Amino acid sequence: MNYEIVHVEEKTVAGLRIRTSNGDPNMSSSIGGLWQRFYQDGIYPSIPGKRNDKSIGLYTHYELDGNSVAYDVLVCCEIEGPGQLPSSLQSAPAGQYLTEQRTDQATEQVTEQVTEQVTEQVTEQVAEHGSVQGTAHGTEQAAASTPVSQSSAELQIETIPAGKYAKFIIRGHVEHAVAEFWTKLWSMELDRKFTSDFEEYQSGGDMDNAEIHIYIALN
Repeated sequence: MNYEIVHVEEKTVAGLRIRTSNGDPNMSSSIGGLWQRFYQDGIYPSIPGKRNDKSIGLYTHYELDGNSVAYDVLVCCEIEGPGQLPSSLQSAPAGQYLTEQRTDQATEQVTEQVTEQVTEQVTEQVAEHGSVQGTAHGTEQAAASTPVSQSSAELQIETIPAGKYAKFIIRGHVEHAVAEFWTKLWSMELDRKFTSDFEEYQSGGDMDNAEIHIYIALN
């Protein structure tokens, strides 16, 4: 495969993370599920301060053990920096959960639901008994039993380090082209650094006709 040697500046990204390995039989489905959640659960539009409309598949925190390679996968996008995030999260280290924004949204939804439930209960009790019985306890129970979206605790940040990378450009069907690329890459004799490698999906394409720039960190 053809590639060029380029210097990449440091990038800050925000998105969803899983831990997997080349030996995990569920690796492909786990990564595919992460991409699906990133877009279908409304996570992508909720991320503030995007630098562009490209999405990134990041592989980082490698752990090599013989023929087995474990790593973190982040489905993410590049952001201007932690300063674009809520003030309480601007100093969060890489990998720390960024919950405040999405938790506030979920809490607001829960509050609205609980208020509607309690108002309905009060109305029924007044109509039946002429007074309100156990409202505070009922409110606590309602709040405790109302589920909060699991995605509220999943958004994370990571830093892609500056350095020397081999840049590949591939085109074609998103899944097939990327899978074929990684199969070929593992047989190449590259002086890999195993810090952070990433796929950058260019805007304007679709599933069948995508352009993807892939960067592999080099020593």
